Amino acid sequence: RLVIGGIGPEYQETMQEMMDAITQSPQQCLLLFPDDTAQTCQDLLEDDTGDADDDSTANTNILLDTHHDNHHVDEQWDLIVLDGTWVQARKFCQRYFPQHGGGPRKVQLGDEAVQNLDLATTTTLQA
Repeated sequence: RLVIGGIGPEYQETMQEMMDAITQSPQQCLLLFPDDTAQTCQDLLEDDTGDADDDSTANTNILLDTHHDNHHVDEQWDLIVLDGTWVQARKFCQRYFPQHGGGPRKVQLGDEAVQNLDLATTTTLQA
């Protein structure tokens, strides 16, 4: 759902939904924002389950695998993806997300995901 920065929750229902997700279940709310505190999905799973498995693909797929016996499967997650310039994204974060705990957990793409995006971009450009 689209949320427009600068327009408060009283004027857009989606802003209120986002704020509710952040305050009611901050541990199930993720913010795609690659800063120094951001973790990959694998890191989050290892933190939550205590697993230190070297098989990153298996750990990352737990979130996506509906047949896996893991407590993350039945949980709903809210993912916030900011669209704009870095300056706009930083301002949005500062304005709407608590800086010292209580807000959404920041996540970033892992190296494998970035490589896959690079490969897809290269393939598209060559076509």
